[in-house]
Amino acid sequence: MASLDNTFMRSASPQFSDDGDDSGMATLPIGDVSSYPQSTTHTYNPQRANYLPEKEKDYLKGRNTCAFWILVILLIILTIGNLALTLTIVGILRLGRGMQFMELVPEADTLARNMDARGSSGAMVVESTEMDVLTEEAIKSTGSHEGDDEAKPAAGDAPRASRLYLVGLHVKIAFLTICWVYFVWMLLVNGEKEVQFVGLTVPMDGREVQISSEPFVLLLNGPFHQDAERMGGYYLFVSAGTNGSGDVWRVPVVRDLEKSPPHTLRQSFIPPEGGVIRLWTNMSSGIFIRMGVDLAVFDEVHGVVYATLILIILYALIIWDVVHRTFAAILMSTLAIGVLAMLGDRPTAQEVISWIDYETILLLFSMMIFVSVMSETGIFDYAAVRTFQLTNGRIWPLIHGLCFVTLAISAFLDNVTTILLMTPITIRLCELMKLKPAPVLMAIVVHANIGGTATPVGDPPNVIITSNHFIATNGVTFLTFTSHMATGVIFVVVQTLLQLRMLFRDVNTLRMAVPEDIEKLKRELHIAPATEQPQLRRQLKKLSTRGIVNRDEYMRTLQELESLYSIRNKPLLIKSTICLAFIIILFFVQSIPSIHSISVAWVALLGMLLLLILHNVSNMEEILAKVEWATLLFFAAMFILMECLSRLGLIRWIGVQTERLILAVPSHYQLAMAIIIILWVSALVSAFVDSIPVTTMMVRIVVAMAQNPKLTLPLQPLVWALAFGPCLGGNGTLVGASANVVCAALAQQRGHIITFRAFLRFGFPLMLGSVLVTTGYLLLAHVVFSWH
Repeated sequence: MASLDNTFMRSASPQFSDDGDDSGMATLPIGDVSSYPQSTTHTYNPQRANYLPEKEKDYLKGRNTCAFWILVILLIILTIGNLALTLTIVGILRLGRGMQFMELVPEADTLARNMDARGSSGAMVVESTEMDVLTEEAIKSTGSHEGDDEAKPAAGDAPRASRLYLVGLHVKIAFLTICWVYFVWMLLVNGEKEVQFVGLTVPMDGREVQISSEPFVLLLNGPFHQDAERMGGYYLFVSAGTNGSGDVWRVPVVRDLEKSPPHTLRQSFIPPEGGVIRLWTNMSSGIFIRMGVDLAVFDEVHGVVYATLILIILYALIIWDVVHRTFAAILMSTLAIGVLAMLGDRPTAQEVISWIDYETILLLFSMMIFVSVMSETGIFDYAAVRTFQLTNGRIWPLIHGLCFVTLAISAFLDNVTTILLMTPITIRLCELMKLKPAPVLMAIVVHANIGGTATPVGDPPNVIITSNHFIATNGVTFLTFTSHMATGVIFVVVQTLLQLRMLFRDVNTLRMAVPEDIEKLKRELHIAPATEQPQLRRQLKKLSTRGIVNRDEYMRTLQELESLYSIRNKPLLIKSTICLAFIIILFFVQSIPSIHSISVAWVALLGMLLLLILHNVSNMEEILAKVEWATLLFFAAMFILMECLSRLGLIRWIGVQTERLILAVPSHYQLAMAIIIILWVSALVSAFVDSIPVTTMMVRIVVAMAQNPKLTLPLQPLVWALAFGPCLGGNGTLVGASANVVCAALAQQRGHIITFRAFLRFGFPLMLGSVLVTTGYLLLAHVVFSWH
């Protein structure tokens, strides 16, 4: 058996550089591939991979065990110290009633002024935080009876509330300190993993490489790209076992090798007896790649457990508002890197940075600046006044109109762009009509996610699905996708609107204050004789459920609004309209596969730059101050966290369990079960985990099931189930979709808080209802009537 020293080349040729993981492929001529040896079977030298002898494994195991117990001791010391400090403070507060005048709680008059200021600002808080509750209790408890002995027992409530707050504060600080100590220690004692890469020529007829009979992670560096699926259908195939007998890893390859920068991909393998992997390609000229093998693989079960715990902690921090969601994402992403380091898989800094999806960050950044400049024209205020006029000031026509406009726009534009355009108008309308903005904003963001489901370009999961070469070449065209998905979206929209009407049966719950005419009717109902009460009740129900306003008040408000809000800068409006038209046109153009040469993020950046040029911006600091930097940091941290969870094996584990469930069902029920499992698993997981890695994982499962001769499942119903799941699942939680986070950030910028719990109570029931309706639609269309 020949050695790979003859074929795994290090950088002897000036055409190939081995300085890093991302070097060496750009200048390699494809014609030179045939000059490399074409042996059939080769032996991979484990010492040139990340091979660990048994003694070194035992050493690492002992070092990690020692680190673990040191960490446990530190955690115990920190916990005891924190409890001692908390008990000391509580004991001090119990020494006497005079301690209530300590400056732990502001004075009553200061609290009252703060509450009045907050109430008069027009800001609506969806759900009070713990401090708000404590503050209101402190106001009530202190009262105005400072010298009255009878009031003294009640005055003790303020220190009691302060003690609870202090206990919670110290518990939070202790917990976060524990997390900090943990990942600091893990990063100190575990270095970055570096895997040796070697060159390898893969011919069309394939080659086999002897590696190891132990589980390993295979790393490939070459002309691979996520958009290569739509660029010609060339692949590199990798299988564990001789003659491709194991599961096949299909890696899309860019056609023009000389112009493609190299990318590094990784995949876990459990080889059969003999430890042989086989590589082959469908490119007639072959392909040159660089390959690395990591034999220091941790137990995937342990990785899944750690990933689940990290995810639970993240959502606990966000749900109970322990810290800001951006800070929580940064903490948990760093903690996840610490867990990877503990398991011997610490990534390099360059690798961590590469996990951030800069396309999404650039799109958000560009559209935030664009919308902020466009708002200077007054167009959003003007559009709000005209919408108020068209709906005659009625609440439900207004909400339905906003939802339908959002649906139409999000079907063809990115959801984030749609929300960036619709949120300022919605908030202004709510302020004009004295409505609580948060419920209306949540309604439009739910419809934005639903509308994006209808077309291949409306939502990122749909782009991932339709970009798959196997799916695109097996009957899933733009027209086919839109016809099947749009039909289901119609049913989902009807269900969502009906559920919204049931959720807000009393439209007064949407108002900031109950109108005077309704209050007057309620007073009359209390004193009216029994014969007149039925008629008064009917009038009250009509006003409460339909949201009808007094005609005289409506006309007076409309005249006042028309005099106050008009277009302030018409030249800038014309420039903004030109730039917006440019962006929308290029959004449509870039979605055509044959001329796909510019991404959505680049389109948004070019449109934003054109607007700044035409506007002749001189104060750049003022423009940058309007960017939601916390939102951009949140997305960056979440991208890193999701990649860490994927490295820990959580995403793969979910996919494997899904596939096993479907295969365990009798054959005549497999289509129905596959639709149900794919739809519900992808929806529920996408409500809590970013939809992009979930969709990427589920696409592989769908394609594998469609190609499995034992199942004989049709492809299209599985594709529709997968497309509906992540898009609708994003409505379940605040962090389930990018549009949700952007909407909450824009609302907070204008003083309206949308908390995680408020969105969960609003969106999760709607998500369950929409997925349930979609399940019925897919089963009826494809199991009963076989539309596919």
